[in-house]
Formats: sequence, C-alpha cells, structure tokens
Amino acid sequence: MTYDETCDKLHKMNKARHDLETKLTDEVERNRSLTDIVRLKEESIIKRQQELEDMDRKVIDLERNLEQIDIKKQALER
Repeated sequence: MTYDETCDKLHKMNKARHDLETKLTDEVERNRSLTDIVRLKEESIIKRQQELEDMDRKVIDLERNLEQIDIKKQALER
C-alpha cells in the first residue's frame, strides 16, 4: 500500500467518523429537545389535574350549599 493510498483511506475514515459524530450530535440535540417538550407537557398535565381537582372541590361545595338552601327553603315553606 502506498503513502497516497494510506492517506486517502485515512481521510475517508476521518470524514466518515466526522459525519457519524455530526449525526450523533444532531440526534442528541433532538433527544434533548424532545425531553424538554415531554417535561413541559407533563408539567402542563399536572397543572391541569390540580385545576380540575380544585374545580371538583368547588362543585362539591356548591352542591352542598344548594342542598342546605333547599333544606332551609323547605323548612320555611312548612
């Protein structure tokens, strides 16, 4: 094998390695972005769940208040 052939093979190997590292770096960045998106969505879901729980409690409180008003109304009508 000649010097030029060896140099050519080394250049090709280095280019292939560089291309692979570039693809890997792109993939790592894409994974980081996806991880951030998943985290934001999970945070949003947790926030919405808390809001729903608060609203459920308010509905229950309002229903109790309505029942108490109905009981008082019925007592007054007697």
